[in-house]
Amino acid sequence: MSNLGLIHYALWFAAVASSVAVYRRSINRPLLERLIRASIPITAYVVAWHWVADIAVEPVLTVWGGARLAPSVALQRGLKIYGGENHGAVTGWIYPPGSLVAYLPAAWIKSIPAALVTGRCLSLFYFYAPVAWLLLTRREGENRLALSSRWLLFVTFGLLTCSTRALRYCSTEIHSDAPALGLAALALGVMCRARTPRRQWGAIGLATLSVWAKQLTVPILGIVLPIWAYRKGGLRGTLQLVAATALISIFVLILFAAWFDVGNLFFNILTIPIRHPRRFASFLEFDLVIVRIQQSNLYLSSLFLVGILGLLLVRPGKAVAPDEATSTSKHGDDRWLLFLITTLAEAPFSLMAFVKLGGDDNNLAFFLYFLAITTVLLMERLLIADGEIADDGRSRFAMILVGMNLALSILMNQQLGLTLGAPPKAGTTSRTSWTESRQAEDFIRAHPGKVYFPWNPLEHLVAENKLYHFEYGVFDRDLAGRPISEEHFRRHIPEATELVCYPQGATVGDRISLRYLKDFVPAKPVAELPDWSCYTRAGSDNAAAAIEPRPAAE
Repeated sequence: MSNLGLIHYALWFAAVASSVAVYRRSINRPLLERLIRASIPITAYVVAWHWVADIAVEPVLTVWGGARLAPSVALQRGLKIYGGENHGAVTGWIYPPGSLVAYLPAAWIKSIPAALVTGRCLSLFYFYAPVAWLLLTRREGENRLALSSRWLLFVTFGLLTCSTRALRYCSTEIHSDAPALGLAALALGVMCRARTPRRQWGAIGLATLSVWAKQLTVPILGIVLPIWAYRKGGLRGTLQLVAATALISIFVLILFAAWFDVGNLFFNILTIPIRHPRRFASFLEFDLVIVRIQQSNLYLSSLFLVGILGLLLVRPGKAVAPDEATSTSKHGDDRWLLFLITTLAEAPFSLMAFVKLGGDDNNLAFFLYFLAITTVLLMERLLIADGEIADDGRSRFAMILVGMNLALSILMNQQLGLTLGAPPKAGTTSRTSWTESRQAEDFIRAHPGKVYFPWNPLEHLVAENKLYHFEYGVFDRDLAGRPISEEHFRRHIPEATELVCYPQGATVGDRISLRYLKDFVPAKPVAELPDWSCYTRAGSDNAAAAIEPRPAAE
């Protein structure tokens, strides 16, 4: 077992001991209160270690982080992000520029490992902060037990996130997803409390920015907010919201149009993704995918059904408003309803993006995220009433929640222990992508202009201050039926390319760069790049002969 695995298990036993101590200190309190407080250290520990593992140990996507951060670094350095159909580096960034701005704090950091960790921490913040605001804002008149229950709900949301790949992906990877989802959740939270025009305009502004972070949040701005405005203010309220949306959208469009070339911008964020083909040829294949989605989100769907069951069977108590502007109805706090409407509105768009060739699980997060928030808000409705934990029949739902959380925490801890305790994969010198990144950067600095890493545009940017093609971006163009020409390809790779190297596991894209470099053949292993598969020009003795290693400094 690795040292990291030993540390994990030592801290796990410490968390269990903390839970036991909390339980014993509250021995004179009601059983439900003791269980809630005692369960939090264990569940919080599992969630926190998943964050650590996904951010710094075993990322969900080991080879994508640098490529996703590279456009923000290029923006910070004043380089062109959105190339045209026949010119400019193909960065693979087919999303609006708002999310590029969100990662600028990481782009200022010169160390690549530190920049990647910072970028992933930013994703974590964008993903979780709105939920913390929704759940942990203490209401006036609430007792300490109700606050403990809110922490229970927050760590429950963490468990829901860590138990599904789609939400883990979005919460810890550098991508447009976390900024877009966070802005959308903030917009909905503000809309719940919007009884004044100022707050409604704030909600519209946040929703507009979320669309300019990723296109998949369009249903919130175009469907969800108008429905909610009609529910609260009738036709007049809807017309006012539509007018405000039009004004804010035009203003934001003008702002980005002044910053980026509009033609290139819309070519990349609309033309390319729209033209991607579907990856399922029959309805049966799609139906099997739906079943897989249900199976991989079993805890989320089960807990959601528990919340719906409680909604139908248990009469809610009087909800305590977060402030005087919170949206409530005669049925109590109705924030869960707004997020449920969002889930239903986002689901078809998320699925359509997922079934596109090249779509991944992160697209599913655009309804799973709101479903998870809906679930914890439903549980909040069952657990907390009149500023106190429910002491009637609803307490049974609290017991169910605590039991399910503890069972899942134990299972997830075992899986996490296997991941952290495992040795490096066979054929590699490291269990993470950090070594590969350092090898690539050092090799580029030693041999500037002679080596091309198609999956590592960030390393080229940091070492050479040049933006080259990202291979998956070239593959994206090919999928969309807009392949780049050989001349276009060669304009944005190192001029004297003698070696092309791929990280292990980078199979997506079919190594399309080699289609443009037809004279390149597999090379012998390069001593400075032990974790890489390299190609060199046909006729050269081998990669080491083509590029001599730089002598070590004395």
